[in-house]
Amino acid sequence: MLFGATPACAANEQTLQLSVVAGNAFDLATTLALGHGPNIIEANALMRPATIPLKASAAGVEMYMIHRLWHRGQHRAAAFAALGVIAGNSLIAVHNIRVTR
Repeated sequence: MLFGATPACAANEQTLQLSVVAGNAFDLATTLALGHGPNIIEANALMRPATIPLKASAAGVEMYMIHRLWHRGQHRAAAFAALGVIAGNSLIAVHNIRVTR
């Protein structure tokens, strides 16, 4: 059984939200670490000047989406959405770590 896919419980939604926040924080930390590497620049020109605000707003949208799915009774969809967000953030973070080495 996928975490958070049990009957409605506020603790399960909070677990999903915290997981999404942790994934976004990991992504942000590794992205900011790129700025300290020699000869490493952000490939996406839009992200260079506004990394923190863009990533924070993306995290907010992700959390809102999961919240809405949860409160509409779509607990499994919310869990899978959170899983997808976490997987995406993890892939980006792992790429960032590999670039800094």
